[in-house]
Amino acid sequence: MRVIDHSPEPAKGSYFSKLQYRIQQISKYGLSWNSDQKSQEIVVDQLAKVLNNRFILIRNLLLSGFDFPIPIILVGPPGLFVIYPTAIKGIFRAKNEIWATMNSRKHKYEAANPNLITRTLEMVKSVEAHLIKLGYTMAQIQGVVLLTNPGTHVDSTRPPVRFVLADGIENYIAGLMQSHTNLSGDEVQSLVDLLTQSPPLPPPSPTSLMRAKAGTQSIAQVGTEKLTSSASKVRFKSRQWLFLGIFLIVDLLVLMVLIIFFLLSR
Repeated sequence: MRVIDHSPEPAKGSYFSKLQYRIQQISKYGLSWNSDQKSQEIVVDQLAKVLNNRFILIRNLLLSGFDFPIPIILVGPPGLFVIYPTAIKGIFRAKNEIWATMNSRKHKYEAANPNLITRTLEMVKSVEAHLIKLGYTMAQIQGVVLLTNPGTHVDSTRPPVRFVLADGIENYIAGLMQSHTNLSGDEVQSLVDLLTQSPPLPPPSPTSLMRAKAGTQSIAQVGTEKLTSSASKVRFKSRQWLFLGIFLIVDLLVLMVLIIFFLLSR
């Protein structure tokens, strides 16, 4: 299996630089971001052990118009699959597009957030829209949620995406190798090329051309605005400061435990 990785490069340098990077990713994509990335690593390793080079996997592709990176897009002879690996734990119900979790205290299902069904469907629609912009129409794109935590159970009733529990992931991957061939090798490569290239920009309107010629803003004004915009992006939001404080407290506690353990062992 060939892998095309679009994952952002992890932060380098000091501990605080890496910590700031983690906080930024969590604030963008939610608290499950770190655990979902680890689940993605597990799934990619499992896929690589079974699938041959007729399959191409694209990781963490961020498409235009969609603000969430698509964890895995798998293209091969059976077709195109949008795969969302997650380490979420608990008892859930997937009925049509309703995603609910079991409340252990009340012993009943309640709406769960994020909704893995709608999130996966949004990823599928984003891939479909990207291909349509480039003049390619897929007959069907299958959305799949792979649950890597063995302690997770899903009661499914006609959900629009497929759910695969931890103990069924190996069988699911083996089934891909045995599935009917729907795409040739050239079609697989063409799809990957279309997905990894940006859609064409719309032609400029007459109004925008007139504005460009008029030059209503000076170079100095534009430079000042860019600097102001960049400075505002650097500032931490209150939620980011909260995450930073939590991480610092946790790290200090771990350090104290290690020091105590070292002293007692001596």
